[in-house]
Amino acid sequence: ITAENTTWVLESYGEPGNLQDVLEGSEITALFDSAEGKVNGSAGCNNYFAGYEINDSELSISNAGSTMMFCGEPEGVMEQENQYLSLLVGTKIFQIQDNQLHIFSSGGQMLIFDVQ
Repeated sequence: ITAENTTWVLESYGEPGNLQDVLEGSEITALFDSAEGKVNGSAGCNNYFAGYEINDSELSISNAGSTMMFCGEPEGVMEQENQYLSLLVGTKIFQIQDNQLHIFSSGGQMLIFDVQ
């Protein structure tokens, strides 16, 4: 399994040791398309897209954007989406461990994805 060209589904995020699970009834995905050099997916409500660059274990995200819909369900989904996108944009390094993608963001926070 590689980080690229695999559809990843977010399981949990936040501070290591105090990770939050993704809200039930919402799904956050990421697909790093190596041919395009772009990552895209669902942030739980809106679709997002960004450029990315991988250098060994370093991962940087640039030019992020998303659609601008509002979702009321499940409760808290917009806050979760905003937090996800800010962590994604702050990405520093990544590793793949036990078929999971671990992304480490600024402020010591992380995103943990499983293969879809």
